Amino acid sequence: MRTASRKVVSLLFALMIGCQFAGASLSNIAQQKPPDAKAEAVFSHKSKKHVELDCAECHKVTSDKIEVKEFPAHDSCVSCHNFAEEMVKHADVFCGVCHEAKPISKSEPALFQFPKPRMSSEFGYNFAHVSHLKFQAVDVECARAGDKQAGRQPQCADCHVRTKPESKSATEMTIETGHAACFKCHCEEPRVRPAMPAMRDCAKCHQIDGPHSPQLFNLVKTFRHGDHELDTRPKRKADLRKARAADYLCAECHQAVVAATSLNEIRLPEAASCNRCHNGKAGLPDELAKDVVESLKRR
Repeated sequence: MRTASRKVVSLLFALMIGCQFAGASLSNIAQQKPPDAKAEAVFSHKSKKHVELDCAECHKVTSDKIEVKEFPAHDSCVSCHNFAEEMVKHADVFCGVCHEAKPISKSEPALFQFPKPRMSSEFGYNFAHVSHLKFQAVDVECARAGDKQAGRQPQCADCHVRTKPESKSATEMTIETGHAACFKCHCEEPRVRPAMPAMRDCAKCHQIDGPHSPQLFNLVKTFRHGDHELDTRPKRKADLRKARAADYLCAECHQAVVAATSLNEIRLPEAASCNRCHNGKAGLPDELAKDVVESLKRR
């Protein structure tokens, strides 16, 4: 009861102080330039105290609500912040961390307008291809089938699917990102070994100042994955009898990707890898053009 009373008193007093300082607060906040959508969010996750918090204290993710679309409400902040005290000390900026000032009128009487969610550059993504390509002993669709299935070897096409219809301007392959893609396996209680993080273990993937996914698609303008689905190299009869994974050509060309333990380790295939086929020998493609070789070196 004391805690609840303290919260109520704090909020009421904050409103009183807010009205008192409204003129100064609104004018000062209004003079601030609105944050760019690509810039760092106004709220800083990197502050000393915020870093110590568990993500789940402010952000709630469940199997029924897999995306975080709302900002945490006052009750998430008031357990640490005394709103009244903050308003007295920082009347011009405290509310502006989350709220944007707007003109007051009869039709728009509200003191503040809650902003739409903004992109934040604070977070990178911790993702290891080498971990995701290990053989899984069970069906990793959250193991909902009772862990009785034989399991299988994950494939590149599980996450990277050819887009159709193809066009020169469109990205050839999908890049599965976001909770909808990840939570097929990283559910509330994933029963996959080795143990994988659950959907509420936010910090396992969302690292402050971590590496972001490199933009590698369409850098080599003349390249098409559809032209590389069949291995046209001369083969011996013994080679034809060998069992091959459906995406073995992906792993052969993208060796840096399948061995990457973080996103910033990902690189395009090197020209030397391409030259194993593009060498002009009988039955094989011509050598790569200079501009193609140069584009491979860009990342």
